[in-house]
Amino acid sequence: MSKTVDDLRELGIYNVSGMLERFAEKGKDVACCFTPWAAREMRGNVTHVYSPSHKTNPEAHWMDRGRKAFYGNRKRSMPEAVAWATKQYGVSDWAPCPTDPQSVRIPKVVRERAMAAIKAAWSRRGDLT
Repeated sequence: MSKTVDDLRELGIYNVSGMLERFAEKGKDVACCFTPWAAREMRGNVTHVYSPSHKTNPEAHWMDRGRKAFYGNRKRSMPEAVAWATKQYGVSDWAPCPTDPQSVRIPKVVRERAMAAIKAAWSRRGDLT
């Protein structure tokens, strides 16, 4: 684990949902999350535009659980999802999520808020040099 992930865990944040619940602007900030093929769930590679506070596609197929879905490999589906989310939600700057940097993109402002919270926790503990 990285130091950032360990610090987030100390703040009670373990995944992208925790990042968005704690640091996102409700109804505005979303994440783009890639999930590889899963035979057990009978679905292919997909990138979902996700928010814990609202459905990004209320008309979605039940397997997508209210999330906007872009099917295909990560190289194709992630840019499509990011472009759609940028247009739909006005998020212009994206960053890798510290909890899953290969598969998840979050708004840069959410990542910056998380880093500020980590820095504040360090200063309270006296770890900041």
